[in-house]
Formats: sequence, structure tokens, C-alpha cells
Amino acid sequence: MHRPPPLTLQDVRPMLAMPSKRLPRAGNWHYELKFDGYRLLVATEPFALKTRGGFDATAWFPELRDALAAMPPGAHILDGEVTVLDELGRSDFDRPHRRALRRRWYPARIRSCCARSTWWRTPAAT
Repeated sequence: MHRPPPLTLQDVRPMLAMPSKRLPRAGNWHYELKFDGYRLLVATEPFALKTRGGFDATAWFPELRDALAAMPPGAHILDGEVTVLDELGRSDFDRPHRRALRRRWYPARIRSCCARSTWWRTPAAT
């Protein structure tokens, strides 16, 4: 049986939240708290990070490689928000933003975006 090639970060776009004045009454919806951070797509094999704007962010958060080592074996793509929590468990966008500015990853005008965490198992990993 022919398997399609595994998905890459170029094949996937981030899922972005949509504003609404009312909650949907039908369908399969998932709601989460809004965390302020960096919206990234993450590939586990090979390890790579991509911003919602398509920029390579692999060097921005090298500690994510070790954090994702507990994932099941295989190639996975995750869509989520990288956040830093303060002492009370609140997301603090200023902490990773200051780190980004120190490392000169991008101009200061970039801002945070919406949050929704999902992961896909690529066809080759099943």
C-alpha cells in the first residue's frame, strides 16, 4: 500500500481563533484559555519551529527539543502557543518578548497572537 509522504511545516497553516459574540450550539468545538506567547508550528522529525508568519524559529526556543522528547515516536506536527508563566500561573508575554529582542530575532513591532493547541500525527508515523 502506498503511503503519502509525511507532512512538513510547509504543508500546515496555524489554526487561528475566530472572534464571535456567541458560543456555537452545534458541532465539535474546543475552548481554551487565551495565553499570550509566540504562536508556532513545531515539527518533531526533523525538529523545526515556524512562526505563524512563516519564519524559521528553530533557534528561538532550543529547549523545546528536549521538552518534546516525550512525544510518541514518529514524525509529528504541533500547532500551539509557546508561553512563559509567572509565579501565579499567568502567561507573561513580556518574558519571551524581551528574550527575542535581546537575541534580535525580529523588529519590536511584532505582537502576540491567538492560542489553540493541536497536534497531528503525520501519515508516515501511523
